[in-house]
Amino acid sequence: MATEKGFLKGLIFRLVKKHIAGSTADSAIRMALKLNAGKVHTSITFLNESPRDSAQVRYNVNAYMQLMRQISRLHAKSDVSLRPSQFGYHLGNGIFAKGLEEIAEKADEAQIDVWVESESARSAHDILDTFETCGSKRLGIEIPKSEIYDKSVCDRCRRSGVKIKISDYADAAANESGKSGGAKKSKKRDRAREPLLEDVLKLFKGRSAVISSSDERSVYRAIKSGNASKKSIVFETLYGISPKRIRRLIKDNINVSIYIPYGKDWVPFAIKRLTEGHIRDIAVAILDGEAKRTVDRDGEGD
Repeated sequence: MATEKGFLKGLIFRLVKKHIAGSTADSAIRMALKLNAGKVHTSITFLNESPRDSAQVRYNVNAYMQLMRQISRLHAKSDVSLRPSQFGYHLGNGIFAKGLEEIAEKADEAQIDVWVESESARSAHDILDTFETCGSKRLGIEIPKSEIYDKSVCDRCRRSGVKIKISDYADAAANESGKSGGAKKSKKRDRAREPLLEDVLKLFKGRSAVISSSDERSVYRAIKSGNASKKSIVFETLYGISPKRIRRLIKDNINVSIYIPYGKDWVPFAIKRLTEGHIRDIAVAILDGEAKRTVDRDGEGD
């Protein structure tokens, strides 16, 4: 059984690895510069999850500080994307806020935008609390598309003028954490309740937004609806997307950004961003134990 599980994990990694730009920040920035040459923006993230204590939070903070220094030094056209779990959100909001304040200060100095990925309305409010304390204009928030209709979150984002990233991937992660069964009918009902991108953008009409998704058709529909313009939308998708698709988007004057992960802690990333439906169920069954064990080991970086 263990041999079979190991084989399946290896098989999943073979599918995942094309979406990961190596194990170091250098490899991610090299890819970012290559994409920049093709008129594509990027957003880089470090795959290292769930620190056990403040020392491991410090490791992650330092990794992102070094990443921003390298991006600035090499003049890469790239944002940085991070997850609250990496900064000890589960250990207490004070630890998370302290780390994010340091990152905000460095982002202002290096003139690099930083996205913080939320997975629920509650975490979105905690992130916005920290944004207000920092006072940085370089911080943006990624919100699951399904959470954008939470009036309190939406109103705060509008009032603060904070940059918005609307994410289908974050929706998938949030749905996974709250999933109870697996009946096909309930999944269909959930999809039916999901807001359309064009309706979401109507709430922020006149403001620019990043759309994090694998479905460029939804972006075209939103533009056709008149609730967004090509200039106001950036379509962000995962590293590993077909170059042909990228060229088609650029030809249609769509602003494109590629989300580039690097690092060795790929299991949580695979579960949250690269699987859906029954494939997600299989991946979780195979990898979930590995995801839990990442809490018990130090991350690897440059």
